[in-house]
Amino acid sequence: MQYIYHMWCVFKYYKRLEIYTIEKVENLIANSGLVSDLKGEMKLKTIEKHHYVLHLIIRSNLIRNSFQSYINIPSKQLKRILGRDYISIIKNLEELNIININSKYSAGKYSKSYKLGKDFFNKKIKILSVKSRHMIKSLEKQIQLIKDEIRENELLYKIDKHTQNLFIIDEVTGFQPPKDLINLEDGWGKGYVKFATYADNPNRIFRYEQFRRGLLELNNEDISNNSLSIFYMPTIASSGRIYHMVTSIPRKIRAGLRTKKLELIYEVDMTSAQPSILILEWLKYLNNNNYGISAEAKKCLNLVINGGVYEYIKTNSKYYGDLEYTELKRAVLTTLNRKDYKSEERDELIKLFPEFMKWVRRIKSKYDNKKLSFIGQSAEADIFIGVFKELDSNIFALPIHDCILSTEKHIPLIKEMLISKTKYIYSTVLTDSIDLDKLFRTSLVSIDNSSISQSNWVKYIMDEGVDRDNYIEEYAVDYPYEPLGLVR
Repeated sequence: MQYIYHMWCVFKYYKRLEIYTIEKVENLIANSGLVSDLKGEMKLKTIEKHHYVLHLIIRSNLIRNSFQSYINIPSKQLKRILGRDYISIIKNLEELNIININSKYSAGKYSKSYKLGKDFFNKKIKILSVKSRHMIKSLEKQIQLIKDEIRENELLYKIDKHTQNLFIIDEVTGFQPPKDLINLEDGWGKGYVKFATYADNPNRIFRYEQFRRGLLELNNEDISNNSLSIFYMPTIASSGRIYHMVTSIPRKIRAGLRTKKLELIYEVDMTSAQPSILILEWLKYLNNNNYGISAEAKKCLNLVINGGVYEYIKTNSKYYGDLEYTELKRAVLTTLNRKDYKSEERDELIKLFPEFMKWVRRIKSKYDNKKLSFIGQSAEADIFIGVFKELDSNIFALPIHDCILSTEKHIPLIKEMLISKTKYIYSTVLTDSIDLDKLFRTSLVSIDNSSISQSNWVKYIMDEGVDRDNYIEEYAVDYPYEPLGLVR
């Protein structure tokens, strides 16, 4: 089982557990009042308990690609690893300004949350080898509990099984993560001109590096004793969405993936997924409540069927039309999912879809914005996780929110099942005769064979034998691991 919270490296003569931490906190912790008078194993254990809290925060930051967000950590989890004195560990980290705490929680719903202190956001992440007997024993016990939990859950076990079937072609060494936006100012005019400043963020490079290294380890046939931090415990949200390692892989790293049989990986996804699903939910609401189908409702249905929601917005809005596609998509999704307040983004959507946006705003007013997000994500999970569950377990497939990964030969079947599932869920809106071929699109995820460099072609694609061995020796392509941050 690969989904665990900790770095576990297996060496010839010993095992080493590793966790994430940040530079320049060791001395702060060691010299604090809670730790300074301790000796030997007790001191080592207490210091490593502090680092473990940082590990949980950093690990979530790497997974979410957000280094300044609060992370919910259940007290039960902290107590299991840190013991009864976990409160004093947390308090000490807060007093040292290494972490900030959001003490709001709701029993049975969400726990207290934590994030790195503002002086430590951009400190370099490093990997720490755990040495205290207590921490090693606690972490190994936690690892086994997670393995057991996955094994006992049919859905999580299926995801784990297919994740272990992944193989990465190390062509991703040529990719660099995007730079961080560090400053954004409106220029002259009505906000259409913006001046941006970007900078390299070493922790984002580290994030890419961790996914790459973890996937390279996954290339090994025997991985039963080898697990890494990026292979985190998959979770099923209340909406039905499943978060697992593959959902967090950066897209540029994902392009290097194949199956262990070196089959290319494709995806079937829903075009304009979240707005399309919300429109379908609105149309279902109209039908279920016997409202008449207006011209706008017919227009929206046609846009969904033809996968044209975002294109319509871009073509018919001056504000959204000036945005690049990625920025447009982000702006629309942010506007739909955030609290309802006046903004140019919201008002443009109201102009384009007055009746649909009235329904959206009514839900936010009656409940809150999270309710609308829940509706969209639940419907998405009903479609994509529903189909994933129904697939034969021997068919390689992995769900990623609004798409499913698989191999070329199984993509037509999956697309057909997604169309059938959508028509079933929205049977009052979508008749059997409606063609949803444009709503669900297929595309190649993997780097195509023709795009792979000569060295990687030889190393991974060329059949084993004397010719391959000669190429490896001549071109020295079986090179040792080279850190991503050093590749230019």
